[in-house]
Amino acid sequence: MGAAGGPQAASVAVHGRRVYAVGTRRQIERLRSRRTTVLDLADCVLMPAFTDAHTHFYMWAARPDVVNLVDARSLADALRRIAAAARQRAPGEWVIARGFDKNHWQQTAHTGARERRGGSEEWFPTAAHLDAVTGSVPTQVQSRDGHSVWVNTAAMRAAGITARTKAPPGGAILRDRRGRLTGILQENAISLLPDVASTLTDAQIERALAAGIREFHRHGITCAHAVEGAEALRWFGRLHQAGKLGLRIRFAIPSERLDEAIAVGLTNGLGDDMLRICGVKCFADGSLGSQSAYMFDSYPARPGYRGVPVCVGRALRDLVCKAAKAGLPCWVHAIGDRAVHETVEAFAEARRLERRPLRHRIEHAQCVRPADVRRMGRLRIIASMQPCHIVGDIEAAEKHWSNVLRWAYPIRSLHEAGVRLAFGSDVPVETFNPIVGLHAAVNRQRLDRTPTGGWQMHQAIGIRDALRAYTVGGAYAAGDADSLGRIAPGMLADFAVLSDDPLRIPRERLLDLRVVATVCNGRIVHRA
Repeated sequence: MGAAGGPQAASVAVHGRRVYAVGTRRQIERLRSRRTTVLDLADCVLMPAFTDAHTHFYMWAARPDVVNLVDARSLADALRRIAAAARQRAPGEWVIARGFDKNHWQQTAHTGARERRGGSEEWFPTAAHLDAVTGSVPTQVQSRDGHSVWVNTAAMRAAGITARTKAPPGGAILRDRRGRLTGILQENAISLLPDVASTLTDAQIERALAAGIREFHRHGITCAHAVEGAEALRWFGRLHQAGKLGLRIRFAIPSERLDEAIAVGLTNGLGDDMLRICGVKCFADGSLGSQSAYMFDSYPARPGYRGVPVCVGRALRDLVCKAAKAGLPCWVHAIGDRAVHETVEAFAEARRLERRPLRHRIEHAQCVRPADVRRMGRLRIIASMQPCHIVGDIEAAEKHWSNVLRWAYPIRSLHEAGVRLAFGSDVPVETFNPIVGLHAAVNRQRLDRTPTGGWQMHQAIGIRDALRAYTVGGAYAAGDADSLGRIAPGMLADFAVLSDDPLRIPRERLLDLRVVATVCNGRIVHRA
């Protein structure tokens, strides 16, 4: 047995919830008593459990009633699934679906709307497509990246959205060349839709969350950073009080609740080692998948269009500074190079107000200009990145970011600039399997191992650094560096047991790794 990512050791002793000692087999054998439980891992490799530093865990786990379109390969395939759900809805119930990806559908196979923006065109599915299979059943379909929602006419009617409706600041209501609504809402315009409650009972939601926790354990994950709303926090608290949480949650409150949080004296670090408040989440821009990431230059096929600035400039600086004065770090979603730049500017201003440096984070940081890479290092800004996005974004990046590919997904540049990396998944946008994330960070290939030799390999990192980003990096980003991310005396006993040593196998075999067992709080929570 070895400890991946650090000095090799033959044995680890655990007492209660924490590591008691690490050493040779003979040293640890002396600590054995009649009440000792011995787990022989043979030739497997013990490492710190994974931390997923960016999840929408509740959104993913608590809604099994949502129609899943992640693997729908065409518009027709998606419509068949939505139609089946619509037939099962009672009067007044909505169809909620998630995961459509227009970038992966063959646009020549159907006649969708051509949305005109800035004198150019971009294909999107339309309300008419949904109307044909849902009729009067209100339907909303979230894109895979979560930054666009596709709705039918009944949904727009229920939300009071008409041709005269104006998009709120930081949002977009897409229209066709004649100015008619297409049924696509982006960014802050999504808030015009009603928040449709789950049709599940509390007991069903609890069972769904428990199943989600088991799935995370199955993949060696014992801690998840969650960026969600109040309903998610209520459920996490409810499970924790009942002793059923089972997964460490580090929570960032939504920025729209910042004033309330300050008013009630909410502080960074409030909670315990199972459930803790760690920051404030806000959005600077949209996403590459929805072409709403905020860029310095126009999208190549859309002259004059640079994405959607959700919260930038003075508004972003004021928000970040207000949180910093209250001692709350900010986790800012910034994907496009202009959004990242605006976020760095905001953090630079906030640094001058802080009594002690806060662990501010840029979530995603998918396109970063070299000057901002260097500033992130100097300002000690954490890059919370999801390498697994590379697996599905290669085509979209080459199409929409062809002029800035050299600094797209700049993992190596950030690492070499001294920026702390914290890796996660963005589930349900991508798989939460950290083995896929390791493969993407190191090999920069799809799951079928294409392109041969990797994509933009000048931004790849080594397996040791990728493992640190999934363990030590995530722990540091949430203030857990003294208790998680390493196997050492006094640390919480959270481990993942792997089938092979990722430091020794060829990098081409990383996808072959399997999680054999997972330990959380000194207790085996998964065993293959």
